[in-house]
Amino acid sequence: MPELSESLIKIGENTREQIFVIFLFCFALILRLLYTVFLRRHYLFYDDPAGDVLYYQKWAQEIAHGHWVGNKVFWGLPLYPYFLAVLERLTFHNLELIRFIHLALGSLNCVLVYYIAERIFLRKVAIGASLLMATNFVLIYYDWLLMPVTLTITLSCIVILVLSQSNSSLSKREWFLLGLLIGLGSLLDGKFIIFFLLFLIISLNRCFQKAMTAQQFLSFFLGCVIVLSVVAVRNRIVGGSWVLVSAQTGLSFYSGNKKAADGIFDNEQLIRPNHGGQDEDQQIIAEQTLKRKLTPAEVSNFWKDKAFQFIKESPGDYIKLLFRKLYLFGVETEEADDIDLLLQQDWKQRFDFNPFAVIFPLGLMGIVLNDRDHRRKTVLLDLFIFSQLLFTIIFFLTTKHRVTVLPFLLIYEVYSLYWVVEKLKQGQWGKVFGFLLIATGLSICFHPVRINPNIIALSKFSKSGAIFERQGAYEEASHQYLQALKMSPNDTTLLYNLANVSLKRGQVGQAIDYYQKALAINPIHLDALFNLGVAYAESGNFASALGSYRKILGLAPGSPDVYYRMANIYRQQGDCEQSQGYYKKIFELQPEVIMYLQEEMKNCLQKR
Repeated sequence: MPELSESLIKIGENTREQIFVIFLFCFALILRLLYTVFLRRHYLFYDDPAGDVLYYQKWAQEIAHGHWVGNKVFWGLPLYPYFLAVLERLTFHNLELIRFIHLALGSLNCVLVYYIAERIFLRKVAIGASLLMATNFVLIYYDWLLMPVTLTITLSCIVILVLSQSNSSLSKREWFLLGLLIGLGSLLDGKFIIFFLLFLIISLNRCFQKAMTAQQFLSFFLGCVIVLSVVAVRNRIVGGSWVLVSAQTGLSFYSGNKKAADGIFDNEQLIRPNHGGQDEDQQIIAEQTLKRKLTPAEVSNFWKDKAFQFIKESPGDYIKLLFRKLYLFGVETEEADDIDLLLQQDWKQRFDFNPFAVIFPLGLMGIVLNDRDHRRKTVLLDLFIFSQLLFTIIFFLTTKHRVTVLPFLLIYEVYSLYWVVEKLKQGQWGKVFGFLLIATGLSICFHPVRINPNIIALSKFSKSGAIFERQGAYEEASHQYLQALKMSPNDTTLLYNLANVSLKRGQVGQAIDYYQKALAINPIHLDALFNLGVAYAESGNFASALGSYRKILGLAPGSPDVYYRMANIYRQQGDCEQSQGYYKKIFELQPEVIMYLQEEMKNCLQKR
């Protein structure tokens, strides 16, 4: 009878747990869906996301249309766009259905965190952490935004759940698969490589791993290395350069480690502030400086060398910068937020009842208070948090990167609160007072840093202008851009946008003036150079148009669009020989357009 009673109790507990898990998933999903509906009705920029979102969507669409291998070295981390591309194909390019899948994945992450916390601590801690995660404003925001954050949390949770089992329960094949999973994670977020290396080091310590055999170790190691090697070989074959994952690493390292760096991402002045601009401009600047053609690996090394030059010449400033990054990791810094998060600042302040300024001090206390019984289990959480900290120290702080370890800080936050409750029950008032005193000190130390309201206003004017421009309301778009330009007179993106609107309004002279102003500040602004050529051509100044296009080819040779514009100018002038030469160059780059180009060349000869 006692055995039967115990069995019935276990069944009852399992049933209650299953009911809670289902409730947790549905509750998290409903909150995320309500937030999405709310934004659709109230957020002016719902269909005008930040540049990073558009970059990933464009890359995913290229992959989904058949370019699965690609034809150049990766300039960004590739796993997320490939993940998006698969969703594109499965959903027939339905963006809202893709968003729903993201929201469901974010809801599943709450369930994964529940199981992690339950396995490491207690069910009470698991319930609290998972509910805080389900209701956390910033996590809901990133589940909606369509960025790598949600998938990064999923892979991190899966890795922790698998590794939290005893080593004896994992076969060599499973260790190999786990290595593959971490390798894939490295194509999504740089901290996975750091985590992989740290885990290999502590795996050799028997205090943590009792039974990791040499064969298991080798299987795990090979799994990760194979993924990275495949990507490196792919980059070498299609791009002609040995790049481990992404050629963006050099510029990212420089952005966080230069003379003017303050620990937060700072875009280089002559580089356009978007992924596409960064990909092109960093190579142009490197090649102009060294006065020779460079491979992507050499471009990356160029920026790394500039960063190391700063470190070598100013070691004292660099050490101060490292300490600032260490400090910023625990601070809610709005300058590190995405544009969309800043524009939703009012709602964040209203609905974010458990902000990072509360989570980090309590989470840090939870890490410190963690006792010996749990220490061996929580080492995986610690490794992921520490890996993100190292990533921040090596590069810079951004909210979207740090938020990927927020679920683990939430677990520690709830554990610290559970610890306080237990001490209160035991009447240990001294320890509770000490906890409150230290927690208050940490909260003061890591006080939130707010951004200048003018920066938010600038973003609103700029993004509003883009919306009006897309709607064809060019006069209002121009007004919005001019309001923004008053706040930032040397913003080349605003000058470029104003020029585009002027061109669409038929004000060609004014458009040329704005393009020239943008180019006076940034002479290698390829978009401004290209559209300046278009404006010159529309005004009949073909010589200046050709001059603008030649400047582009001098900076970034091999642009089919530039060749096409130049071919058309020569065709209009009746110079079919020159025109035909540029059409042939287009064909060499894009053979699939041969039929169309043949018709263009035929028309030129007929007119002559």
